[in-house]
Amino acid sequence: MPEQATEQQKNSSIKEVAVQQIWLRLLLVMFVLVLAILGVHNYLVDPYRFFNSPTINNVNALKTYGGKIRIRKPIRVRQEQPTTLILGSSRGGRGLSCKQLQKSDGCYNASFKGITPYELLRSTEHSLVVSDIERMILQFSFITFNEHVRNKDGYDDEMLARPERGLNFALRKKHFEKKLYALFSYEAWRDARHTVNFQNKRKGWFSTGVWHMDADGSWEEERAVDADPEWLLSQQRKRWSTSYKRIDGNLADLARTLQKKPQRFDYHYKTFAKLLDQVYARGIKVDIVLPPSHEDILLALNRYELWPHVERWKRQIIAVNERVAAQYGVEPYPVWDFGGFHHYATEPNWEQLELGQEMQWFVDVVHFNRALGGKMLGAVESNQLQGDWYQVIHSGNIEQHLQQLRSQKNRYVKLKPPDKASGSGENE
Repeated sequence: MPEQATEQQKNSSIKEVAVQQIWLRLLLVMFVLVLAILGVHNYLVDPYRFFNSPTINNVNALKTYGGKIRIRKPIRVRQEQPTTLILGSSRGGRGLSCKQLQKSDGCYNASFKGITPYELLRSTEHSLVVSDIERMILQFSFITFNEHVRNKDGYDDEMLARPERGLNFALRKKHFEKKLYALFSYEAWRDARHTVNFQNKRKGWFSTGVWHMDADGSWEEERAVDADPEWLLSQQRKRWSTSYKRIDGNLADLARTLQKKPQRFDYHYKTFAKLLDQVYARGIKVDIVLPPSHEDILLALNRYELWPHVERWKRQIIAVNERVAAQYGVEPYPVWDFGGFHHYATEPNWEQLELGQEMQWFVDVVHFNRALGGKMLGAVESNQLQGDWYQVIHSGNIEQHLQQLRSQKNRYVKLKPPDKASGSGENE
């Protein structure tokens, strides 16, 4: 009897092991199946545009421009290998497009929100390593030189190539890991799902439309279809007010900082010199673009006594540019200044417009739109060095130019209602 019981126990154990093995195999098959479905789903939707998957209307045609932009752009530059590069902050990302250039083929817009001078340098270095860049449009503003944080939006310095290392194994491995992550991670699945849901947000009674990222890296607005005009105007006013309050607070903080540390930008000027050294050394054609600002920002700069700092910043940009050019014995790059109280910058904002009216040149208080960006690039493309609203500035004309802008500002402030000029009006 004991021997028979032992034999039964053995048979039972064998059966249990067999059942466990079956369950493990089933779990493994389920895991592989889920992973395959996840990968296929993320590949087809392709929220980051890593895989050039087929475009399907109402499924994945519009790519969101928000998340992971500091990871997406370096990989896309390597994939696209552009010969023309637009690089700058969100102003350049929204307002400038490769489509506006005479030669749009081989162009990519590598701009992203809140770019720092260091990120401008590293993005330039990366692009020069992974692609044969022949021309750059380099856009940045006074506010760009106040940006210091490097770890925003998943920024990873190892994602960007270095000239001394080239396109090495470590960089290829890093990009491959990010593409695997884009296939098999839950976060990528969530972004893919968001991309699918994103397609129809431009439709409906209570919709303002959507901003999406084009294949060339720029951000384009898909306007709302059949939206309620009153709702649309209220949302535009809300967006304007929100962006104004944010930039107004940032300028107030910057004014206090510069009072304590007037040399705050000095490190960034050195970084800018390193960037220029990279492009001058390779003989690349570069246009430096200082973008326009709406009058509300210009008045805030004046109100917080930042105007002299902006003037000092422009002098430094010119000085650095001409110094590096002299080291290589070549003509300095043109610096296009589109700032000032010109007729584009002084258009009434959304809060001043009536139902049925629209702003023509600005998206919000910070960002100019593509219509104005097209006029800027039109001047650059035609090499028209001076117009009634812009000027190519250099050491020979900078003081006269700054004096003109200063006089223009003083005249404009006097013409504005006291509450608006003092900042105590409806925008506060």
